[in-house]
Amino acid sequence: MRHSLSQSDVSIPFNVNGNADLTLQMVNGIRRAIAKGFWKTGDLLPTAAAFQKALGTGGYVPRTALRRLADEGIIVLKKHVGAIVTGKGAHRWKGRVAFITTTARVSFYENAHAFALQEIFEAADWEFVHIAVRERFEDEKVLDLAPLKRHIAHGIDLAICFTGSRQIAAELDNAKVKYVFEGGTGRDFPNAKAVINLEKNSQHAAGQLAHHWSAEKIRNVLIVDFEHVMPRTITSALFASGIKLRQITVKRPEPNDYLKSIQLSGLTAIQKFFSVQKNLDNPPDSIFFYDDYLAAGGLVALAATGLHVPTDIHVATLSNKGFGPVWFKPLTRLEYDPIGNATLVGNYVLKLLAGGSALPPKLQLGFIKGET
Repeated sequence: MRHSLSQSDVSIPFNVNGNADLTLQMVNGIRRAIAKGFWKTGDLLPTAAAFQKALGTGGYVPRTALRRLADEGIIVLKKHVGAIVTGKGAHRWKGRVAFITTTARVSFYENAHAFALQEIFEAADWEFVHIAVRERFEDEKVLDLAPLKRHIAHGIDLAICFTGSRQIAAELDNAKVKYVFEGGTGRDFPNAKAVINLEKNSQHAAGQLAHHWSAEKIRNVLIVDFEHVMPRTITSALFASGIKLRQITVKRPEPNDYLKSIQLSGLTAIQKFFSVQKNLDNPPDSIFFYDDYLAAGGLVALAATGLHVPTDIHVATLSNKGFGPVWFKPLTRLEYDPIGNATLVGNYVLKLLAGGSALPPKLQLGFIKGET
């Protein structure tokens, strides 16, 4: 028996996500780690207490997960010794699926989406790798493709591109790697097996928002977003309903302090807007924030102006499913569903990997009518 880890210096090669069954996530995480060779036959796993501390769960979760793995024969539980890897969990993957982004996994949607995709593919015995391609330190316009090239060298059966980078498209094309593009129009990915466009399919929810605002007699809307990343389908639907739009553009958030920088951007943008007296005297009927953390910061600034939500001004936002109140306000919102969308994308890609054909899934935004 080999002690691969000191119990006082435990390293756990996975995390758990509060949006799903924690015990199942831990079972799958340990199973994946064994399959990838992190823990080998004969290794002693960390104790339940060590798992509990490292993953931030209750004691029930690791105890139940270890018992379940023992029932499957993947580990054996020995009294006064611990959980020992049997080797049953080591198996061959059918192949490798890559999820490629150009960020450092700082957004909730990307994290939850990638996590759900990993669960789907690894449950079907496909190894899943998340490749974050970042900018070169010396030239922000050039991506560091070294991580992608390393993974291509090890073999990729199919890639899901969650980025609009032409450099990545060219690299995949040169290596003859099959891929689908999950994102925009697909103009930069002309050889994609499919283009899965969330924004293109968001007209329905945007129309519901426009109808709701019309019923509330909202005619003037201020949009706050990051460097014009607001989906055009949303602004087009609002404009078509007769709503007049103004726009404030804020800087993209800093990766090192992501959420705090978003809130600060929202607060600063609204402070600056209402520091102009004519804007304060004639405020817009509503403000639409591209991000719920932008909205949280903006609501703080609104409170300082003396404008009351929703009696003086309405507020709406884009958000992620499951994130309800923003600063104690149940805002009207358009909701992305990272886990539901991952199910649609993952099942579609599995059909492609099996040699089948199907129409690309239509990802949708949801509309939630809130009190504001």
